[in-house]
Amino acid sequence: MPTPMPLSPPRRNTSIDALRLVAALGVIALHAGRYPEWPALAGDLWTSAFRWAVPFFLALSGYYLADSERRFAKITLPRITRICVIFALVWVLYLPVQVWRGGIGSIDIETLIRGSYFHMWFLSAMVMGFLANAALAEVKAFRLAIALSLLILFANIAAGYINLLRPGRFGDTVVTLRQLTGLPCLMAGVALHRLTHWQGRHFLAILALGMASCLAEVLVCHRLGLRAMDLQWGLHVPLITLGLLGTALRWPDLAPRWMARWGLRDSLTLYLLHPLALLLVAALWTGHPVKWLPPDLPGLLLWASASVITVLAAAIIAKLPLLNAFMNGDLSRLLAPTKRTATDAHRAEHGQRNSPP
Repeated sequence: MPTPMPLSPPRRNTSIDALRLVAALGVIALHAGRYPEWPALAGDLWTSAFRWAVPFFLALSGYYLADSERRFAKITLPRITRICVIFALVWVLYLPVQVWRGGIGSIDIETLIRGSYFHMWFLSAMVMGFLANAALAEVKAFRLAIALSLLILFANIAAGYINLLRPGRFGDTVVTLRQLTGLPCLMAGVALHRLTHWQGRHFLAILALGMASCLAEVLVCHRLGLRAMDLQWGLHVPLITLGLLGTALRWPDLAPRWMARWGLRDSLTLYLLHPLALLLVAALWTGHPVKWLPPDLPGLLLWASASVITVLAAAIIAKLPLLNAFMNGDLSRLLAPTKRTATDAHRAEHGQRNSPP
């Protein structure tokens, strides 16, 4: 049987790189408060429409790391080490905020695993997914990997709905299950890598189904007096994630080059630094430092201002080798910042940084 041709050719996929930027800005939108200036239905639809952002990054890693022969992602120790270095450095960066909010006593085993700020769960979920993928690949347990992935996926969707109907009772369960989503997202990315070009056309239908599902969930929640923005994993999340990624792989040149360049270079920095920008904007708006985002602050203002600040910060960091190495977890450059390889020079010339996790 011939090996299936990948959906995307080896050249740079501008559609995917642009989606990195959209996803990073979408994460900021998710964290920019409750949007009190909007009707509840509009705020719920806006935030629900971006729930695909983090799963997209995880699935994208599976696609680019796919080992077609073993039907798993090809995970190496340096890659795991890099994610752990990023996690450790960002953990230290946000530790003062954690202590300011809850005191020294707030640092516990959960903080060590999930991070010193809530958005860091993405990194620990990726490490867990990498380790699970590597272990299952070692024993060639592909069917078990698929079964576990489906179980984790449906458990997240079910827990999300239950927590929405009974707020607070299943919050810890939702957070715990979220940490396990690295494996199913990685496996989904690997599966996409094995598809042929003609199969990619079906992802437009999947994307449309996901968008319709998102709208339906928001409308049902509104009818029941619930806030759909509190739904972490609805049915629409995996559908939109697969639909967007598959569509981008089928049509790799849809996006403007500047969006692709920014997405490739800055998406990781945007994700890691945006909470600081949100707190800064909130402090400027209220006139004093804030531990938490006040619920009455206009969300659109927070999102737009924090996005601009973070994009500018990312552009500056990209031009500073040591800070750039810090944000990318490049331990060799941090320990020996004066060394510059030919690959580093090429990336700098083309406005690129090390591949996001």
